[in-house]
Amino acid sequence: MSIASIVEENRHAIDEELAGTDANWYFSAVTYSLYKAIHPVIKQYAKGKLLDAGAGHLQFKPLLMMHASHYDSLDVERRHGDVDRLGDIQDMASIGSETYDTVFCNQVLEHVPSPWKALREIHRILKPHGVLILSAPHLSRLHEEPSDYYRYTQHGFRHLLSQAGFADIRTTTAGGLLSFLFHQVSTVILGVVWGIPLVKRVCFFLNKVLLVKGIVWLDERTGTREKFPVNNIAIAFK
Repeated sequence: MSIASIVEENRHAIDEELAGTDANWYFSAVTYSLYKAIHPVIKQYAKGKLLDAGAGHLQFKPLLMMHASHYDSLDVERRHGDVDRLGDIQDMASIGSETYDTVFCNQVLEHVPSPWKALREIHRILKPHGVLILSAPHLSRLHEEPSDYYRYTQHGFRHLLSQAGFADIRTTTAGGLLSFLFHQVSTVILGVVWGIPLVKRVCFFLNKVLLVKGIVWLDERTGTREKFPVNNIAIAFK
């Protein structure tokens, strides 16, 4: 088995093991920078009945449940046994109009062939004055192929969201060029050692201190977030 195959296989094992834990945010500078940027957004805007649209391994469920009165999850496939609904965010006919106060859609829109349809559907299922919290990459390697279609700028977010009927659109960024580059380093290192219990713990600690917190600290001081954001985040209201 090649190193690339070992890394890819262990990457899925890492996702499953860390999902729902604080350690999940320290996998790489990309995951940590996204958490740092989106945590205050969730704290400020998540409310009421919430749909995690494209919930994956339910990484954000514990955090979202701290601020929402009711949590539902939806994904196109059952990557976690506790996913509530199976469905495509481009066509959520099983969900009634004006059902949710908040929709959280994290790292999903790049995998959707028709994002404009998905955003119109999200707008439909939101209650009046409901809020969408949206994030998607601007810098990313190819992943989950072949279902990897788009990368997004803040300007692209604003255009798509306004076309879908959203108003009062606010955007911010997460991570910079260094976070993107060192994400690949963290992925390889942890992917190679993850099957070795003691070694993986040591490597995870060193990775967290040096290649996660250290790199995010550098990124924030070099200003690369503005022109080379890893992720863009939008808050939009119905």
